[in-house]
Amino acid sequence: MKIGRHTLLVVFLFFLDLALKIKMLFLLPFLAVVFLLYLLRYGIRDLVFSSLTVVLLVSFLSMFSPSSNPRVKWILDTGERKVALLTDGKYVSVSDNVSIGDIVSDDGMLVKKGGLLSLPDRMRFALSKKVEFSIDYPVSSFVEAVTLGVRYNLPQSVKAYMALAGVYPLLAISGLHVAVIFGFISVLMKLFRIFSLKRALFVLTVLMPFTGFPVSAVRAYIFIVIVVFLKIYNRRIDYIYITVLTAFLMSLIFSVSPGFILSFSGVLGIFAAMETDGFKRKLFLTLFPFFFTLPYVAFRFGTVNLFSPLSMMLLMPLFILFLFFCFLSEITFFKVSLFTIITEKIGGYLILFVKWLFGVLHFGIIHVSLSSFGLFLLTFLIFVVLILEVNKDYLFVVFFLFTVLLLFNRSYVYNVVEKISGKKLNSAYFLSGEGQKYRDSTLVTDYVFSYSRRILKFNGVTVKQGVK
Repeated sequence: MKIGRHTLLVVFLFFLDLALKIKMLFLLPFLAVVFLLYLLRYGIRDLVFSSLTVVLLVSFLSMFSPSSNPRVKWILDTGERKVALLTDGKYVSVSDNVSIGDIVSDDGMLVKKGGLLSLPDRMRFALSKKVEFSIDYPVSSFVEAVTLGVRYNLPQSVKAYMALAGVYPLLAISGLHVAVIFGFISVLMKLFRIFSLKRALFVLTVLMPFTGFPVSAVRAYIFIVIVVFLKIYNRRIDYIYITVLTAFLMSLIFSVSPGFILSFSGVLGIFAAMETDGFKRKLFLTLFPFFFTLPYVAFRFGTVNLFSPLSMMLLMPLFILFLFFCFLSEITFFKVSLFTIITEKIGGYLILFVKWLFGVLHFGIIHVSLSSFGLFLLTFLIFVVLILEVNKDYLFVVFFLFTVLLLFNRSYVYNVVEKISGKKLNSAYFLSGEGQKYRDSTLVTDYVFSYSRRILKFNGVTVKQGVK
């Protein structure tokens, strides 16, 4: 990775912003390395002026705290009643006159209508209902997830299988999704001879509200906007600089969530791989997005599938085809039955393929215990290798040794009998996380679904149903 002057400065400002916001000591070594490197190469003047600017900007933005009144984020129809998911994460029963974007009280009563600002969210909700009406479940929930960012209706079984197969990132609307849609828009415009980068970008901008603005989609959108304008004005494109600049701009507005960390870690892995060439480039493009996210995934979730790159590579062609027909179906409002049928068929095959991948590659799933110090040490080492522009072969060695370390640091419990609630045991979070630590054990629960039995059976775990 070639780190230029402006890139190095933005990296410093990014870590300064994070340090001011989350106030964690582990950020200081990162900040110190970038500070010293920039100071030795370019002097202190830019650092002082830009640091003061960021401090003032962070202080100014902190004055605009989000509204304390929870709004309706989504509405779930359980059959008997309407349940609203609020922006504060709570679920409440609501009346029929409540819609997306409305402000409600703690008991679900309407306080204030959402107004024009919530119109894009209501349109997104209406389109999701159209998807559910036009395509059979569970493929409909899959379509909602990959095009609208709506994962509330996705079965726990599908979530669990995708997480365990190592392909869960495909559910998050990311650079891949945005790039495929942007490419499709461009091709469509070229067919009608109305193509221009500005027009394609305008259409993409109009479609962005339908994604729900997840971090990964916003990151990809900002990245594309910057690249498009640089192309229009024939300026040099530095992908590393654009990525770092995007991260800095988003850190000013967004909180640093797991999605934020994983999104930027993955894309940095891609650009690090692009610095190589030949067979090595192809190999690193396959492995580095996985390796760059591996430390955090291991720390945060405890379970990883070491064959995730292989699963992604095998699934990707079918998934891109599925995404293409999802978009075709939605822009034609599901009026062209051929598109809808093909979307449904491909979606069904995708789900079956994911289950097959889990069954074939399940022996690559490991449950590990990684300490916060271990995460810091590895992340800092990778950061130093990148910032000092060391040969990428060393990065591969670091990641390879870390993977070997994980294999020797697996964390399992054997031959135990534990009681677990059915709600927890059947959740994707348990099955693809904590549940993978059990080996040759017995879990007692009040209810269990067939997919949970099948997933746990691979580890020799027996599930017995007892009285609640």
